[in-house]
Amino acid sequence: MSTLTDAVASPAGGEVTEMTYREAINAALYDAMAQDPRVLLMGEDVGADGGVFKTNIGLLEAFGEERVRRTPICENGFTNVALGMSLVGLRPIVEFMFADFMPTAGDAIVNQL
Repeated sequence: MSTLTDAVASPAGGEVTEMTYREAINAALYDAMAQDPRVLLMGEDVGADGGVFKTNIGLLEAFGEERVRRTPICENGFTNVALGMSLVGLRPIVEFMFADFMPTAGDAIVNQL
């Protein structure tokens, strides 16, 4: 269970955590970063802004600028940077602001990764 959420009793007898998709994404990012110091998040508008859909609120405060990196608008560039990071043992999470922007990183995704 995430460190950011509270469990509630399930009618079936187990524990169920109720949250929005945004909260679930944020909790998963937080948990991954808390459990492994090699995990970092990068993308446009991450950090102080909390992301365009506010999925990374609080991560900059919790993990600092070394692990929550705001990138310039260049999906192909920062996707290739993430590839390089993974080759040296880091575990980058790339956040694309919108799925429509993924084709601009097509070379990195299809040919490099």
